[in-house]
Amino acid sequence: MRHVRNLINKNNAWLLQRVNMIPYFPVWGHLYNQNHHHILNNKTLEWQKKPGAYANHIEMSGTKIACIISYGVDKEGYLRLNRHLAFPNLRLKPNHTRSNLRHNSFSTMKMSMNGELVKEKVEGFSFDGILRIETSFNGLTIKRKIYPSMEKCMYIEEIELISDEQVLIDIKEKSKDRTVQAMLCVDGPFYIRKHILNEHLLEQTRKPFILKGRIKLYKIYSADAGQAEVFKLSDTGSRQHFLDHISRRLVLQTPDEQVDALFNFSKIRVCESIYNTSKGFMHSPGGGGYYAAMWTNDQCEYINPLMPFIGYDIGLASCLNCFYLFNTYEKIPSSIISGGASSWNMAGDRGDAAMYLYGLGRFLLAYGDKALARSYIPIMEKRLLEVLNKRNDFGVITSDSDELENRLASGKANLFTSSLVYDALVSSHYIVEDLGVDFKIDCKKEAGALSDAIEAYFGASISDYETYRYYKGNKKLRSWISVPITMNILERASSTIDALFDVLWGPFGIRSVSDRDIYWDRSTLYAFRAAFIAGKADLALMYLKPYVRERLTGHHMPYPIEAYPEGNQKQLSGESGLYARMITEGLFGVRVKALNTFVCKPSMPSTWDHMRLNHMTLFGKKFDLEVLRNGASYTITVYMNNEIYHQTISTQALIRIGD
Repeated sequence: MRHVRNLINKNNAWLLQRVNMIPYFPVWGHLYNQNHHHILNNKTLEWQKKPGAYANHIEMSGTKIACIISYGVDKEGYLRLNRHLAFPNLRLKPNHTRSNLRHNSFSTMKMSMNGELVKEKVEGFSFDGILRIETSFNGLTIKRKIYPSMEKCMYIEEIELISDEQVLIDIKEKSKDRTVQAMLCVDGPFYIRKHILNEHLLEQTRKPFILKGRIKLYKIYSADAGQAEVFKLSDTGSRQHFLDHISRRLVLQTPDEQVDALFNFSKIRVCESIYNTSKGFMHSPGGGGYYAAMWTNDQCEYINPLMPFIGYDIGLASCLNCFYLFNTYEKIPSSIISGGASSWNMAGDRGDAAMYLYGLGRFLLAYGDKALARSYIPIMEKRLLEVLNKRNDFGVITSDSDELENRLASGKANLFTSSLVYDALVSSHYIVEDLGVDFKIDCKKEAGALSDAIEAYFGASISDYETYRYYKGNKKLRSWISVPITMNILERASSTIDALFDVLWGPFGIRSVSDRDIYWDRSTLYAFRAAFIAGKADLALMYLKPYVRERLTGHHMPYPIEAYPEGNQKQLSGESGLYARMITEGLFGVRVKALNTFVCKPSMPSTWDHMRLNHMTLFGKKFDLEVLRNGASYTITVYMNNEIYHQTISTQALIRIGD
């Protein structure tokens, strides 16, 4: 029993997902202790073929479906393929956070060639937003393109068969529908449908056929409550159209190709993970269990402040919907789940109102709509009074836990929550000052008082570093000591950055706590952003490069991950948003200070002489932001319509866009 208990303690996250009736990952899909890599070829990631078993998984989403594709090779080089399909809007009973309809399909295409069962040898995997798999069998080449429809509740697998010789092909797989009984469903029954279609989009018969040259087949999965989705040839272009659209927004150009590429992929993950629900568009984390649901940290805090920089219309709609729906609750919950049917608060107050206010202030400033900002004044006023009333005798904000939800101790008042409220006060001050409206709170004064309280209460010497304790009684360095720096509280910045990278840095990023190998990419990405903001660009880049190399071209590509070892390195969307914000707010030092004005305070590594964000959007206006090294300063230029709109030669620039 002791050995069983040790096994469970060591691998609990993996075992917990395996006990699901429909697990997110197959048995062979455990990602740890692998030594496979990828190469970046233009904008495509390609697997470097080598002997030995290999497994990976990639999540892709449309507005009505998500899919986690686990793929790889066994020890003999044969293809392994598993499709985990999640249907966010089709809910099962009881309707809780993870109660979306799911379906797993484990098989490759079942077929024979000249009477012999086809066993596919893997020739290559590649990914550019669409997963491509190439296999072979005795002269037969099989090419797959795998992706979700962006508008329909539909998974699409294009399968091309190619043979130079005349061969007899027998497709043994057939179309099939499965019914999920009404008693298990919310507004069911539901139907999960699989169709095998020929190149004319007709059902593929089981009659053998002669192949010489090439032929295309389609394997389609869909789900519905009675009205079946119809696959059309135009559906094959929806994913590429989305990828092309996102690729033309907020484009990063630096001397480091891999930093740029991970930024590009991160935008995909940020913008695809949005679901069209009965309550409007909802940005969701994903990862197998978090769909048609929004969190105050993942969405309000991580994603929503970024979306105006991208200017993606569906993304902006999801932000507006997010802030509206959270405010319909008397008390801000941790998450709104089940397509808006319910909420979740089991970890108590995680500082959720603070997360909401932080994200709201930053979003409203970057969005730049004065009428919208004015409509939120009473909401900001009400919610700020609520959080300020949670101050303890030392002037910092109390909460039951933090966004790690009691995985690690956070005391009765933690550094993160107070830092979020500080930044929310600063943003509120900028908005109130710009609009010239009355406000019950002197936000500038309260921000100053809270900054002083943070220093007095959390400021501490830990492990010989003048940094912060995370909560009263905390004796060990914690990863979230970076947070005040990202809010521009810089008194302890230098020593805090040293503590993060001298002590907490480990093989997978920043450790959550100094004496345990627990990693969350969110805190690693906050640390990188803090290092740039603190002016330690060379140090930040030194650690960023191996991080980027591992996330982009390591064994599990191409996005930031949720955690290690928890969760089999799920590719939650929020972490991709934090990578992008490390660039916009850290590297470029952008902080919006009015509804049409921002500061650009670059923190460019000494080995770089230029960097640029093309097709950036703020205040609804699109422009290019260029930074060139100019001696000890920078030439900071904004281009609109290919003409210079603003130019400053200094270490920072105050830039006003429009009236």
